[in-house]
Amino acid sequence: MGFDLTISLDLQINPYTGLPFVYGPNNERLPYVPSEFEVPLKYRKWVQQRGSVFHFYIRGQQGYMTSAENFLDDFPDWADVWNEMGPDGEDEYDWTEDEHYEFKEAIEWFAAKIHFIVSWSY
Repeated sequence: MGFDLTISLDLQINPYTGLPFVYGPNNERLPYVPSEFEVPLKYRKWVQQRGSVFHFYIRGQQGYMTSAENFLDDFPDWADVWNEMGPDGEDEYDWTEDEHYEFKEAIEWFAAKIHFIVSWSY
């Protein structure tokens, strides 16, 4: 069985209107506007991933999910990932330094939007 990592959007439902909303900067309920959360094409490939290399990115996380902000706070340095992969890591895991930084850039985008969740399997 593979190790899956998924990024999703966490929405609340207004019990009075039945419509989804997001919390604003002052905890006010703002209407959910899908276009404001449309994932840019270059980050879409990171929304659903499978591979044991992602184990190295959840070290220190509790449970099976966290906010994109928390995930970014604990994002490992490339040197740490490289060390955990071992000497044949790029071949064994099919993972490169460039991919590491592309993944980090995507997580930065998701974290800036506030309402994204990163979840994974064990």
